[in-house]
Amino acid sequence: PSVSDEALVQLARSGPAMEGADLASQVGSSDDHAWDESLGDWAPADHEAPGESLTVIALDCGAKRNILRHLSQRGCRVRLMPLDTDAQTLADLFESGQADGLFISNGPGDPAAVEHTISTLRTLLFEGERRIPTFGICLGHQLLALALGARTYKLKFGHRGANHPVLDIAAQRVEITSQNHGF
Repeated sequence: PSVSDEALVQLARSGPAMEGADLASQVGSSDDHAWDESLGDWAPADHEAPGESLTVIALDCGAKRNILRHLSQRGCRVRLMPLDTDAQTLADLFESGQADGLFISNGPGDPAAVEHTISTLRTLLFEGERRIPTFGICLGHQLLALALGARTYKLKFGHRGANHPVLDIAAQRVEITSQNHGF
């Protein structure tokens, strides 16, 4: 049976609000484990074997597997950990030399609602004695920004789609990206 446009609009409007929704906690990894999947046949033919391997702790907020594959393909040993891992556990991994970098993954929902992870990042960034190389993508980048004092807000329509040009100012070249942000 066909569904009317009006019924589809009503269905969309009746869905839960994204603001205040900590969806990342519902989709991320619930345990600590190694990630060893690479790009396999999709790896570039001219890919050179990486030199020294670094261990990256990936806080899993609902990471896309291909992002983790790319880290592995570049020679990183990836250790996937739940996004609610506490600051002391993470700091201990760096202090003991078991980790070289911290990655906060992409994921769904309102970044401001992922309060535990924001608090953990704030502690690592401001209270730790050791500087930890830290990077994020999508939601992970927003969580880092919130930990540093920024604010986020819900976009009216979101920023979505492929073929968004981005200017790399340092290299003076345009790269084509895909975007999927609601905040």
